[in-house]
Amino acid sequence: MNSPLTDFNESASISAEVASQNVGRFLTKIKTNRVLRATILGLGCYAITSSIAILGVMFGYKFLDPPLDSNFRKGKLIQAFSNQDGGWYRRIVTTGYSYNPEARSPVAFFPLYPLLSHCLMRSCDLRPEVAMLIVAHVCLALAFVLGSIYVEFRQPSLHAGAPHLVLLTMGLMPATLFFRMTYAESLFLLLSILSLLGMARRWPLLVIALIVGLATATRPVGVSLVAPFLLHCWHRAATPREFLLKASLLLPVACWGIGGYALYLQLRFGDPLAFAKTQDNWGVTVPFPDKIIDLLSYHPIWADFDQHFQTGWDRPADTLDRLFSWKIANSACFVITTILIVIGAIKQWLSSYETLLAVFLLLIPYYTRAIEMGMSSQARFAGVVFPVYLVLGNLLARLPWPITGSLLGLSGFYLGIFSALFASWHWVF
Repeated sequence: MNSPLTDFNESASISAEVASQNVGRFLTKIKTNRVLRATILGLGCYAITSSIAILGVMFGYKFLDPPLDSNFRKGKLIQAFSNQDGGWYRRIVTTGYSYNPEARSPVAFFPLYPLLSHCLMRSCDLRPEVAMLIVAHVCLALAFVLGSIYVEFRQPSLHAGAPHLVLLTMGLMPATLFFRMTYAESLFLLLSILSLLGMARRWPLLVIALIVGLATATRPVGVSLVAPFLLHCWHRAATPREFLLKASLLLPVACWGIGGYALYLQLRFGDPLAFAKTQDNWGVTVPFPDKIIDLLSYHPIWADFDQHFQTGWDRPADTLDRLFSWKIANSACFVITTILIVIGAIKQWLSSYETLLAVFLLLIPYYTRAIEMGMSSQARFAGVVFPVYLVLGNLLARLPWPITGSLLGLSGFYLGIFSALFASWHWVF
């Protein structure tokens, strides 16, 4: 007859063996199931990188004071995620749209993100900032998962070590701090990746058009997705006549978001282009001929380093703003992103759809707002150019690991610093 201690040891041994077998089967399933593997990788990268931005916000809220030349005051911690343009989204979520042709108006901000946030706020009885933050982070987590699945699908054309580096760069670049705030950036990123995945997997054209249409209801640059979608229609058409037929039928569907918003503005305020016209109140007015000359000479980019260049967006900076200048980051992010896209296109690391999307996502905000706003927000616009992370992942995978780790660490450091500055109302636009 066995002693109780012997029985316990035998039971523990059997349990350990069963647990080991279960773990082994689970690991095998992960290795063989591409979707499961991509999901775990995506959620892991989302959690690790987002923690840096969140800790940065908490640090800035706790230890940093607003700039001396500002009238902003800290509220509750949750409100630190809704600073700057987040306040406009909060206004839309709580009180809806309004329009004053002579002043900055919330119609400049497209409706899909505040609509989702409003529905969540009302259905779950949440504070607006909480609802907006939940929507942003759910969209970001899904974007990481879809990005991981997309990279898995694109694997044959990427370096073997690139997949996890693509996701890490997408989470650690300083401009991606806006993915974690109450902004529409994470929703737009999600729809961009979903559109590219649909084209890569050759989903029905109507489904892809509906997704592109959703993106056009998220941000004005959503129309950038129309260009690769039309190219995709061309590739799937047997003849030019078939392409023209498909394009004529599907183009309105691909623009249904911005078209529906324009219709709403016409019915509500009598001006379907109110979202574009109100932008004039956010920057300086420049005569058209001068604007073209300045844009073609890249004046907005190097003007940030010219002490004689002044725009309506300039304001005195305190020590922190000078040490970690977001004005320089705007120009630097735009230039670096442009160079990386060119490298990706030349080396054929990017598909024609990815290249076309990246070009339009960079050029539209540059040619429409770079002069008027002195390159403000260009880093944020560049942050949603998903193809650039494919190029970065490919480049970093080819470098020695100490260099790659150092670059990612430096980027994560700046992500945390800028998140802290954002939370304390410093100049991060």
